[in-house]
Amino acid sequence: MFTVRSLVPLSIGVLVVGLITGYLLVNDVAAGPWLLALLLLAHGSLHVAFAVPRPVPAPATGDAPIDWPFDLARSWLVRRLGLDPGLVRLIGRALVVGIVVAFTLAALCTLGFIVTAEWWTVLIVTAASLSLVLLAIVFAATLLVGFGIDLALVWFALSSLWTPASALG
Repeated sequence: MFTVRSLVPLSIGVLVVGLITGYLLVNDVAAGPWLLALLLLAHGSLHVAFAVPRPVPAPATGDAPIDWPFDLARSWLVRRLGLDPGLVRLIGRALVVGIVVAFTLAALCTLGFIVTAEWWTVLIVTAASLSLVLLAIVFAATLLVGFGIDLALVWFALSSLWTPASALG
């Protein structure tokens, strides 16, 4: 059975990785931007789980169905407001595309590739905001860590503690 307390180890791990990344960035350690870019790509890619069907356990194992928090049809918009599950899936999948594209562009910008440094804050805030909207649509307690990551990214981008422009300049 899931409890919010079971998220504590994951939350601590995410916090430690975030603090290490922030330390590397603000101290101009060359690995910092690479680690941040990797984390942005990983976080963005995790959203693809919202666009794939719920995994089913192998019949031979007899396992119970997997608690899949990424199921767009379980959204409160469907359950409480009665919206069509197909419409919610369409909206969710469109958000997934936007999130993956925005986080990928933000990662490239972090490393100074293709996208200019001036776009970094906008890309981070846009990607994290789209992610927050998607997480709110499918709200589940197991996704609280994702909310925290997105809020931390928005704060970090808006705080201007580090930007690709400051690293290059």
